[in-house]
Amino acid sequence: MITIRAYDEARQTKPTATPPREALAAAAIGRLPLIEARMLAWLACQAAAAQQATVRQLAGLPGPAGRPIGVKEAVQITCDLMDTGLVVVPGLTGAGLDQPLPVFTASYRRPETKVVEKRVEIVSTRHGTLRIVGTIGLLRIPAELPDDLRGRLLALGAEFRRIVTTGPGDLPEVIERHQRKADALREWERHPLGNERVRTEADRAQCAADAARQQYANQQAKQRTKKARTG
Repeated sequence: MITIRAYDEARQTKPTATPPREALAAAAIGRLPLIEARMLAWLACQAAAAQQATVRQLAGLPGPAGRPIGVKEAVQITCDLMDTGLVVVPGLTGAGLDQPLPVFTASYRRPETKVVEKRVEIVSTRHGTLRIVGTIGLLRIPAELPDDLRGRLLALGAEFRRIVTTGPGDLPEVIERHQRKADALREWERHPLGNERVRTEADRAQCAADAARQQYANQQAKQRTKKARTG
């Protein structure tokens, strides 16, 4: 079983320069809850070693009190991590227990593919009947939001779903994307259709943007220091 300590030891044995995607994952570990950090560390190990992962392996990672976290929670946590843009596991949802899945961390890229939006869904809420026209992460976007805000949320939802096939991109892209998501969700939160769940997702998006921004600043500082020493 690979733990955070094993991940750190594996990184220390690599004499070559650390690529940006591994550096981003390493910096984010300390900002995540323990179980999410453990999951991210294990996935980063797999990505760094160009190894695939299976749902059974994810489900076997230790959770509270050292017990395996199980399939349902493993898939949910991995989906949450993918939503942050720190890691990509194409084909995770709907995969069999022992189906090998590729693992990628920030900066991986593949050609874009067309994203098909969900059809309109009618739901009843405390605000009355709403028409759901799309999703962004775990949130369902109602048609009753202002046109501009609704359009930005739909575009962001499609953009985050494309990460599964195109990869998160470089750190500046990750920062910019998560900041746009956080700003849009804050605007939704202030709208009468906003709620606690929207606020929580906005907080998560802002945290992801701040973590990526700090990591990028650290990278730039290291590059300046290295340049000064060699100059």
